[in-house]
Amino acid sequence: MVTGGEGFIGSALVASLLHDGHEVSIIEKRDDIRNPSSLDVVDSSTDGIFHLAALTSVGDSFESPDEYYDVNVTGTTNVVAAAEKYGIRIVYSSTAAVYGAAQIPIKEDAVPKPLSPYGETKLEAERAARRHTILRYFNVYGPGQRNGVIAHFVDSLSRGEPLIVYGTCTRDFVHVADVVYANRIAMDRAPPGAFNVGTGRATSIYELAGMIASLHGLDAKIVRAPARTGDIIHSVADASRMQNLGWNRRVALSDGLRRLVA
Repeated sequence: MVTGGEGFIGSALVASLLHDGHEVSIIEKRDDIRNPSSLDVVDSSTDGIFHLAALTSVGDSFESPDEYYDVNVTGTTNVVAAAEKYGIRIVYSSTAAVYGAAQIPIKEDAVPKPLSPYGETKLEAERAARRHTILRYFNVYGPGQRNGVIAHFVDSLSRGEPLIVYGTCTRDFVHVADVVYANRIAMDRAPPGAFNVGTGRATSIYELAGMIASLHGLDAKIVRAPARTGDIIHSVADASRMQNLGWNRRVALSDGLRRLVA
């Protein structure tokens, strides 16, 4: 079962599972995980649950903190209760936003200090899922993404607008195919606990803007702007714990961006 199975990462995961012959059921927005009855489809025939359904915008979380709590915390609590009723294991999709401004490269034992309601709700949801496997994604990108800095840059280029770079941030960009790979490995062999999913490579957002403009063959204007509320300045993973399970990055950023532009 995949919650959020029609979303950016969820749909890629579902496609991978179906390709390998698994039977997959999906819980999506219309099922509303805030309502426990939406999880009545979970039963003893369910082998595992990939829990991806969530609200994920840092900026929006400041505008709607109660809604973020309801979906991300209450919803996750309901998923965990339904799973544990039948002894089903969960791979829970969390985020590097739970760390806040931690020393890089960030290890899983860093003390979480989220800077946004989004990060706070994901950390609280981790506590609900503490008996299961938790994947903390860094900056995921790839085909089908509607939010995130790469998607925004591509949209700006398509409209002939300048690329706006907020602050002097660096990020660890991991391709959605590698995130799917991490989920598959986690369900097969990961013990309970938190695992970073990132490449360990830092890319400045300013550098990223130049790479995307160059791949489009455009001399785009890049504009610097002040950092936004809740933005983390530097975020880079120590992914050794995940690598010890046999996971490694397969898609380099340059290759992933070329695929995306194509």
